Amino acid sequence: MSISAKGRTGLRMMVVLGQATEGEYISLRTITQKQGISYKYLERLIPSMVKSGLVESMQGKNGGYRLTRRPEDINVAEILVALEGPFESAPCQQCYLKPELEKVCPVIDNCKIIHMWKGYDKITTEYFESVSLADVCR
Repeated sequence: MSISAKGRTGLRMMVVLGQATEGEYISLRTITQKQGISYKYLERLIPSMVKSGLVESMQGKNGGYRLTRRPEDINVAEILVALEGPFESAPCQQCYLKPELEKVCPVIDNCKIIHMWKGYDKITTEYFESVSLADVCR
């Protein structure tokens, strides 16, 4: 699995929110200033974070965005999945992720490497689940 610019940038955005005082709303302009991320790019990322329930928004003069849980209670896997979708290491392992595709794969019955992809995904997922946003913010 590779993490795209969307995932890397989203993590940087979440670090700013994770370093904020609990309950404080942070504007996208502040995130832009602190991380050097394009405002327009943040506008494209933030809806995924709100939809996932990791971030909430408030409009108005003192509005912005804040975490819905403490940074210690949010793991990096949640953030990456919200931005990138489920972890998938290689196209050929789609069969085990989407059982309906098993019928499409001509070698599924003799595949010798599918267990390797399953193991890789398991290790990657477990690692990102073990790292909290608070760990990243330190």
